[in-house]
Amino acid sequence: MEKTMSKLNELRQALGKAVDELNTDDVIADAKKYEAKQLEIAEIKGKIDRMEEAQKQAASLARPAGGEPGLDMRTVGAQLAQRSRHSALKNFTGPNAVERAHRFGQFAMATLWGNEKAAAWCKENGIILQRAQSEGVNSAGGFLVPEEFSFDIIDLRDAYGMFRRLCQVMPMGRDTMNVPRRTGGLTAYAVGEGTAITQSQAGWDNVKLTANKWGVLTLMSSELDEDAAVNIGDILVGEMAYAFAVTEDTAGFTGDGTSTYHGIKGFTKYFNDGVGSLTGSVDAATGHDTFAEIDANDLSKLMGTLPQYVYVRGKPSFYCSQMGWALVFQRLIQASGGISKNDATGAVVHSYLGFPVEITPSLPTSSGTINDQAMVLFGDIGLAASFGNRRGMAVARSTEYKFAEDQIAIKATERFDINVHDIGTTSAAGPVVALMGNT
Repeated sequence: MEKTMSKLNELRQALGKAVDELNTDDVIADAKKYEAKQLEIAEIKGKIDRMEEAQKQAASLARPAGGEPGLDMRTVGAQLAQRSRHSALKNFTGPNAVERAHRFGQFAMATLWGNEKAAAWCKENGIILQRAQSEGVNSAGGFLVPEEFSFDIIDLRDAYGMFRRLCQVMPMGRDTMNVPRRTGGLTAYAVGEGTAITQSQAGWDNVKLTANKWGVLTLMSSELDEDAAVNIGDILVGEMAYAFAVTEDTAGFTGDGTSTYHGIKGFTKYFNDGVGSLTGSVDAATGHDTFAEIDANDLSKLMGTLPQYVYVRGKPSFYCSQMGWALVFQRLIQASGGISKNDATGAVVHSYLGFPVEITPSLPTSSGTINDQAMVLFGDIGLAASFGNRRGMAVARSTEYKFAEDQIAIKATERFDINVHDIGTTSAAGPVVALMGNT
């Protein structure tokens, strides 16, 4: 299996190199070279698809040794999982939630606690224990989280955070990647009788993404009952997803460009530095520098600053903290009077004037003065930022780190990059604008 993954990684790197070569002036100018390079890319993609499909089939065909003919192992797995559940699940939801938590718990017991019985169970039930490339730092090594669990982690990460959910996520086959960005479109001209049409050209440039490693380290007891697999799986997947969601949101919204954020500069860093000059840094009315002082006119000015193309091509939303939602939007909604069906039923709908309000703890949470800082954002972050995802989550353990305390250290890592590339200029607003506190 490790040889297969090594070959897949080599193919993905070759694919990235071929795509880069396809975009060179030399290849584009030569039709034969261009066609040959396209055939090379198609061949590499075909090999990758076939190898990935073979992996999936190998996992789906795995069965317990000596299993009874006609026995539905999914049913048996669900029954065993139900018996080993000790409390209601909080993170795994939907169909077969208990069974999925049980399977992830067995994966965790096998890879993180080194439980041989759990490892055998994983092998018999089609869970591939696949080592991560260059991730092993101890005797147990590192393991990639299987694809079947990645969907649960992605769903939870999207529920806890918003940056990855609202951006266009670009899969990265190598550590660096250039993503094309549209800088200008075509223009239609009035054409007279017998007059040639004026030519126009769409403008493009590149946005560079560089995948960097981000990690979570935690401690857990080395003595866990095998019957705790369901709840351990539920706890671990929730904690890991939440930690990475908060990290991604914080980097994308408030990253200051230092090594703490792997050089990522977030939206508020750009807007705070550009206050008074950047068109997208919109000042609230004089004296409005707390959430309680922001009024409907301030928000209308913010909405009016956002370019019209974002309303047409994007999905504009407001972005703020829970404090911002409560002191600005809920206050204004309540002050507008009348009782809607949502008020009557007690339902909370995070929207204002028909636009969604996305809430993140990464934006300002103070109820006090927030002067010359971005308080509320409005626009479509998917048009203003690119998110590069290098690989899925990997987990590893160390039994030596806290040996005396009889604890094991659990590390989870992922590799991604965020590039906030369009916040406008001193003469034109970009796809996202910010309401700035003003004394």
